[in-house]
Amino acid sequence: EAAALVLEHLVAAHPADHRAWLMLARWHQTQKALPKAAAAVRKAAELAPDNADVVLTDIELCVAERRLQVAEQLAAKARKLFPEDERVFRALATIAMQQGNPEGAIAVLEEGLADQPGQPSLLLMLADIQLQNGRLADTEQTVATLVERHGVTNPAVGLLQARLLIAQKRWLPARQKLESIRPLVAQTESLT
Repeated sequence: EAAALVLEHLVAAHPADHRAWLMLARWHQTQKALPKAAAAVRKAAELAPDNADVVLTDIELCVAERRLQVAEQLAAKARKLFPEDERVFRALATIAMQQGNPEGAIAVLEEGLADQPGQPSLLLMLADIQLQNGRLADTEQTVATLVERHGVTNPAVGLLQARLLIAQKRWLPARQKLESIRPLVAQTESLT
């Protein structure tokens, strides 16, 4: 409640600042108050229609509210405005997945990786979607590329490796991998 009050005061004090509206939208999003978040991000979009953070947050909220057609339109706009922002490719892939189109998601992530070879968040998302869709050989190659370029200091990489081993029914190596990343997971705030 106190955080909401502070953000409401911030918006009242700076009604023409898109960043204040964006902070309010993100806070409402964390509180699962999607209609309030959508209203705040729409206000931010009125003030800064070509701001990457505003457009991408708007896409996230549209996906969360299952307004996929609007999300697609915003993603097309984002792709034109921010062609080098990896978040655009992730947004497009997320929309494709929500539409039940994993092949479309894979294609857009591969396109993003063609522009930004080795981009870790694109590789992680690609490997996850490949794994979810039983494309184990592709997953293995994507994870190998990720490890080759970035190592395994990110617990998400180790978790992907363990999930791949489980999908391959390689139980002992999967268990060993999970045990080896346990300390990394314990130190990662977002995973605890």
